Amino acid sequence: MAAELRITNGGAASADNIRITIDGTSIITDHDLFKFRRCEASNCNGAGRLCGVPMLAYDGMEQRYHVAIEWDDETGPGRRWASDLSIESGG
Repeated sequence: MAAELRITNGGAASADNIRITIDGTSIITDHDLFKFRRCEASNCNGAGRLCGVPMLAYDGMEQRYHVAIEWDDETGPGRRWASDLSIESGG
């Protein structure tokens, strides 16, 4: 099965140096759910931009993950958003 992590830049500024982790592991380089297709986080950098990051989904997988996104923008480095997210099945 395939799934998607949707990321939106809801701010007025472009984001640079975007770093995304799930349960503390980078989805760009190391996370097992994203190994089949590497993420291009830079696709999410424009103000108001929405992008979907493909991820692997399978029966019996964990349903809750801690997602953290860090980025730099014109207001400075080290901006951060984090939340626990649940996987929803489509239908």
